[in-house]
Amino acid sequence: MTASGEESLEPAQSDTRASSGSQPSAPPLVSIGIVCWNDRRFLPKCLGGVFSQTYRALEVILIDNGSTDGSVEEAERAFPQLRIVRNSENLGFTRAQNKGIRLSTGKYYVPLNSDVTLEPEFVSEAVAALEKRPDFGYASGLVYFDTDDPECRNVVYSAGHLLVRNGLAYNRHYLRQVPREALEEGETGGANGACPVYRREMLEDIAFEGEYFDEDFFLYWEDVDIDWRAHLAGWRCWFTPRAVSHHYMEGSGLARTARGRARVAVNRWLMLIKDIEFSLFLRHFLYIVKLDLTRTLPILLEKPSSFLQLHKGLLGNVVRSLRKRRAIQSRRKWSTRQILEWQEESRAELNRTKNAEGATFTRKDDRVRRGPESAS
Repeated sequence: MTASGEESLEPAQSDTRASSGSQPSAPPLVSIGIVCWNDRRFLPKCLGGVFSQTYRALEVILIDNGSTDGSVEEAERAFPQLRIVRNSENLGFTRAQNKGIRLSTGKYYVPLNSDVTLEPEFVSEAVAALEKRPDFGYASGLVYFDTDDPECRNVVYSAGHLLVRNGLAYNRHYLRQVPREALEEGETGGANGACPVYRREMLEDIAFEGEYFDEDFFLYWEDVDIDWRAHLAGWRCWFTPRAVSHHYMEGSGLARTARGRARVAVNRWLMLIKDIEFSLFLRHFLYIVKLDLTRTLPILLEKPSSFLQLHKGLLGNVVRSLRKRRAIQSRRKWSTRQILEWQEESRAELNRTKNAEGATFTRKDDRVRRGPESAS
């Protein structure tokens, strides 16, 4: 630990990156950053998937947010090649991941959730897709729910984001039972935050004063904010069903609480303040308000103290968000027409997937790990 008591970095005991030498064909380095906070239940399986990748040019960074359950010590013993950042307190997901990005040296960065298990070809397939498409800034793989029930195999958690008029991002094919062979690769509206693959060049392009993820968000909705900022800056997202992962969901247990849903509401509004141009905000105002009446108002009725959280979260960050807005909009490359087309394509795709044939599970089905249909 440093003198400030904030963090210490333990150097890797062995190097997992491929030897490049002077060979021009050496594969690009991929950095994987995992934020840990008392994740003893999930971390061994997550790291097992990471170190089982067929893609060998990896550096893996574990950013610990003050865990007290022994999870980090166990991970260090099992995987000595880890680079470990130890924070003395819980800094939240976004601030911790930003530290991981700053320490990383890869051409690509994967902010991996600790309750996600990657299949062996995940990194290889995602990198191959992006290497062929330099104008695409990031990739979404196919994320299934992590479940042992044989009847629930191939139940999709996310096959990319679909961003619509009310400010939500929907997970494509959410809760539909779809084998990977039935899905085609192609452009999608964005990537779910469970295990996106970001091009480092894109992250540097959309950063604000050294922040890649918005640190005012702490947790939730940071992936949707990246979707917006990336597209405004001219970057696009590619979906490949061959990069497969499995997400347990609700590893933190916060997503279903009134406090967690209030945080989502705050972050969604901070995103709207920063990323949505005024004319589009007015155009979609009724859709935005309708969503708050159906989703935010019930939170306040269920737990009135959430109002203080909403009030503090918005007022405490609105000035900074307006300053960030000026920077984001000044760098914008997409026109209003392109943004509208992006949203209309997402809405049309959402309707197609909802009407598609095949088994569909419900949000209350205990056989799969339950989670919100819209991104978190």
